[in-house]
Amino acid sequence: MQDDGGRRLRLCPAAEVPEGGGRGFVFGRMPEEFRVFVIRWQGELRAYENACPHAGVSLDWTPDRFFDRTGDLLICALHGARFRPDDGLCVAGPCRGLRLPALALECDGDGVLHAIRPD
Repeated sequence: MQDDGGRRLRLCPAAEVPEGGGRGFVFGRMPEEFRVFVIRWQGELRAYENACPHAGVSLDWTPDRFFDRTGDLLICALHGARFRPDDGLCVAGPCRGLRLPALALECDGDGVLHAIRPD
């Protein structure tokens, strides 16, 4: 995991993200750290900023745990907000109707994922 100093953030090999699971990453240091997570949902890889739109906290309740107990929705550990994994829309909780900020995701020739940080 590293930041190339720009917008492209090196995450991990795509093979390390299991179906129905995720991996979290932190770039920089407080107060300007940038948190990202990547999930594999129904065979598709997706990346989001790891910040609940309600309180700005990381979603994972333990490292790399982003899904609720059913495995169908992403969940914020602080207030239990639930998000659809395919588009980050909050469907339950204090930020209903808001979305997790999605990030573009690229896979390089070595199979390593890179998230593209917004401008």
